[in-house]
Amino acid sequence: MAEDNKSGNAMPFIVGGLVVAVAVIAYVLFATDGGDTAGTGGGDVNVTVEGAGDAADNAPDAVEESTGN
Repeated sequence: MAEDNKSGNAMPFIVGGLVVAVAVIAYVLFATDGGDTAGTGGGDVNVTVEGAGDAADNAPDAVEESTGN
């Protein structure tokens, strides 16, 4: 008669626990902001886009056409 092998029943729970532990550790390591990387005071940010050409000039017309106004 065949014997029931019951020693492997805990293996999926052990592997699942290890997967959860690795996921939690990865979240803690990669989701933190790492402190204040901008320095003190933050400061202002100015963005200049050069060479937009006709795309920027025609933007109001495109918005009006898409909204039906």
